[in-house]
This record gives sequence, C-alpha cells and structure tokens, in this order.
Amino acid sequence: MGCRLPVWRQQHHGLLAHALFRHLTNGKDFTVSAAPLDDAHPWVGEVTLNGKPLAGPFLHHAQILAGGELHFRMQATPNRTWGVGAAP
Repeated sequence: MGCRLPVWRQQHHGLLAHALFRHLTNGKDFTVSAAPLDDAHPWVGEVTLNGKPLAGPFLHHAQILAGGELHFRMQATPNRTWGVGAAP
C-alpha cells in the first residue's frame, strides 16, 4: 500500500501530508509508523526520523531515498509548536 508524498524536486524537500509505506526503487524501504493511532489521539505530538526528532513537517528528498523509519507520536491535544515555520 502506498500513498503519494508531495515532493518538490527543485527544492529537494517534501511536505508531510499523507501516511505512506514505500519500497523504493533503490531497494531501500521507507516506513511510516504512528502510535497511539486511535480516535483519542488525533494530533501529532512529535515526529522522528530514524529515532531523531524532526523539527518540522518537511523532509529532504535525499532523506527519503536513504530509507528508514518516520515515526509519528500522536497525542490527545495539539502541539502548537511543532511544524511551525517556513520550509527549509
């Protein structure tokens, strides 16, 4: 199963807008996980890429091609500081 991830190749980053799983053409996997994933936790609290915190809702194209795991920690209330600011 896969969903589209908008990527602007000219700017070399994508906006995180959809959950996805990809087996990349270079043979690597890029996996997205989220927990807890239920109606009581609709808000993104934190996002990590390969265990390291992601400051905002953007990934560089090279980060996707490198493979790895993007993990969303969901929470019951909005985190009003995550994802605020301009694109890199």
